Amino acid sequence: MSLPELENSNIKKLIFDLVDLLKSNFMYLLASSFSALFLGIIWSLTLTPEFLISAKIGPNINSEQPAMSSTSNSFISSFLGPSSNTDDMRNFGTAIFSFPVANKLWDQGYAEIFYKNNFDEESKIYLRSTPSFRERARAYILGYKINLEIGPQDLRNKIRSNVKYMRSDFDPHVTITITTSQPLIYMDLLSSVIETADDHLTEEKLSYATQQIDFLTNQALVAKDVDIKKALISSIKSKYLDVALLSNDLPYSHRVIDEPYVSDRPISPNLPAICIFFTFIGFSLHFLFIFLRGKDIL
Repeated sequence: MSLPELENSNIKKLIFDLVDLLKSNFMYLLASSFSALFLGIIWSLTLTPEFLISAKIGPNINSEQPAMSSTSNSFISSFLGPSSNTDDMRNFGTAIFSFPVANKLWDQGYAEIFYKNNFDEESKIYLRSTPSFRERARAYILGYKINLEIGPQDLRNKIRSNVKYMRSDFDPHVTITITTSQPLIYMDLLSSVIETADDHLTEEKLSYATQQIDFLTNQALVAKDVDIKKALISSIKSKYLDVALLSNDLPYSHRVIDEPYVSDRPISPNLPAICIFFTFIGFSLHFLFIFLRGKDIL
């Protein structure tokens, strides 16, 4: 008998042995599978369900500014640098995770929402729990003082660790998500983050536009050339339009496509995957044990 035929016969024999082993121990394997499935269900009950909070925004549809015909006007417009929709979305994503936005949210009452249990009645501030021995030893060796006060920076870190800002270079729309076991609190937080970030950008742009008006006005007063003076006056009018758009209560840097909403079902834990995994493990381990015992390995 050739070597390939011998190997084929061994493989066939092994397959038949495994099938016989499966048939003769079917009830035991079924019992171990159901036992493992039951353990998986019990374990899943100890897990905290987490929900997905999602919102979708896009670039705001701003009024088109009047086209400037002269070369001088075009030069001034390019020098002042009107922002594009892509820049607006990028700046908005940066603002969401910035300290000024976290500081405003802190003042809006999110300090009380997230750190209520850390409030110290005596000092009237929010304090961390007693640092561990490792933290105290590290501070002693490196020679710095442990900051026990909880402040806006901690809220900023919470936002950065929980909020996901997903944008693409090929799609102007942005999806903002949070995965949490406290959907009601974090849905309010996401709404506040979006609104506060827009307010922060609006204040910055309004301040910048006002400074540009002052600068262009001073230049127009001293300009001698008639064409340059006209170009400066036209640019001033354009900046006054920006101020008008920034002074209303509507969102300026974005438009809301989908308001923040909570998923109908928890996205975690994945109960079907847990059940399949535990059933497979229970069956496999018992089958391996029976197989090794039949080979006198165990």
